[in-house]
Amino acid sequence: HLRNDLGDAVNVCARVQGVAQGGEVLCTANTLAMVQSIVRAQALPPVQVKGKREPIALYRISALR
Repeated sequence: HLRNDLGDAVNVCARVQGVAQGGEVLCTANTLAMVQSIVRAQALPPVQVKGKREPIALYRISALR
């Protein structure tokens, strides 16, 4: 399962990178949960990405706290 989980994470990361504009730092809800005490972030509309049935929530990191 670890290999499948890792592959899924890498695929999601690549899809998020494809959505980001130049200079933007985007993350998923899971990543934001780990860093929310040290960053400010703005919620973006959920994005449908290839390989996922449900849209994923994305957040734009706007500043360090």
